[in-house]
Amino acid sequence: WKDVIDLNYNNAAMRMALIEAMQFWVREYKIDGFRCDMAHLVPLDFWITARNSCDSLQPLFWLAECEDETYHEVYDVSYAWEWMHVSEKLANQIALVQQLKDVVTKYQHYPFEGKKLYFTSNHDENSWNGTEYEKYGRFAKAYAVLSCTLPGLPLIYSGQELPNNRRLKFFDKDEIIWHEQPELHNFYQVLLGLRKKSAAYTKEAFFDFLYTSEDQ
Repeated sequence: WKDVIDLNYNNAAMRMALIEAMQFWVREYKIDGFRCDMAHLVPLDFWITARNSCDSLQPLFWLAECEDETYHEVYDVSYAWEWMHVSEKLANQIALVQQLKDVVTKYQHYPFEGKKLYFTSNHDENSWNGTEYEKYGRFAKAYAVLSCTLPGLPLIYSGQELPNNRRLKFFDKDEIIWHEQPELHNFYQVLLGLRKKSAAYTKEAFFDFLYTSEDQ
């Protein structure tokens, strides 16, 4: 990218300095994990060393903006970008239900028990491609339910509980206009409460498709 330094991962001293910088935040500020942007652009063997070094201080949660399943050797969870793109196409009638099933099925077979982070909006999507209401139209809430109930984890982006109906500027400060009682507060509260209380989200639970006469 134009706005960050292109680090040389062939340099062992650079690698060690970067890991020491990561350890600083764990040691001094007790952060509970890392969210790593475009994680797959950094060599996997670096991340393996980084995780071992940082987790030696305390157990951490590792989230990757990445769709490369091999990176789950390090990362607990990765963004479900492919699911988001296919679900948007399905909502706009340019994809089939089977394509969405295929993506979810693929995710279920990720190695190292890797989990996916499902979303209908995030900072990239909102700014560059539009709000969930631009992308999903009248199906926005239905896909929000799906993103919160599939096996994995849900992501709720800033302002979705309002709901936020405008694109936020990416590189400039652009404050969300909050009001006292967000319209979708209870909507998301029920969804997240379901995840906490339902036996469907225990480790022993499994996911399967129910086939009907109207599968498309």
